[in-house]
Amino acid sequence: MVIIRLLQRAAGGGGGGLAWVKAVKTVDQTINNQSTFEDDDELFLPLQINKSYGIMLYWQQTGTITADMKYDFTLPTNSTGFRHNSGNYSNFAGSTCITWTAGQANGIDNAAMSGTLLLGRMNMGDTAGNFQFQWAQANAEVSNYTVRAGSYLLAWEQGTT
Repeated sequence: MVIIRLLQRAAGGGGGGLAWVKAVKTVDQTINNQSTFEDDDELFLPLQINKSYGIMLYWQQTGTITADMKYDFTLPTNSTGFRHNSGNYSNFAGSTCITWTAGQANGIDNAAMSGTLLLGRMNMGDTAGNFQFQWAQANAEVSNYTVRAGSYLLAWEQGTT
């Protein structure tokens, strides 16, 4: 119920008080034979300095088991946070809470379309910048790996840091 209420507010309904920012992927993005992280073309948010944010990221991906997927985030300097993952993972089991650290990759092992939901909290430091989703094939393979249109990234203010 809480997630539904948050999504209603993010979509502009349900009344207010919360300051929202959102990014919705409008077109599929595909890579092939690429294991170097690439910024997602649309899933990034400019966040204000010295603010805390709740974060929700949902993406759908397709690819091969051999290629696998890894993902990461770029964060502004002095930013910290935690995330809770739910989905198909090859390098940690089930739902795990991990500290956000720039340059920390996590793999997703899937052969057909699947979705991944990530919830977290982001504490912005004193440096402005984007919270940026990045992804690549974990094992470079001549096959398509795609993050699908309709994937989204939401953030809502939770106060000051």
